Amino acid sequence: MQQQNVALIARMSALTQLNQVKREIADASKTAANLPTIQRQYVELARDVAVTTQLYTSVLTTRGSSKSPPPARRWAWPWWNGP
Repeated sequence: MQQQNVALIARMSALTQLNQVKREIADASKTAANLPTIQRQYVELARDVAVTTQLYTSVLTTRGSSKSPPPARRWAWPWWNGP
């Protein structure tokens, strides 16, 4: 009787694990089906970043070409009379 209970528990555990594996496979299949959409979104975002970077770079270079950058200021405490 005790051996039958152990065998039944083992079978139930195996079925639980099998069902978990089936759920994981289903989740992986859904993710694989969505990959083309995810890849397309990634490429669009990468292009947007590249275009935005180029625009900012061109704005900075056109503004900076006529003037030299301001000199770096040295920060000091008000009571410090350094060089």
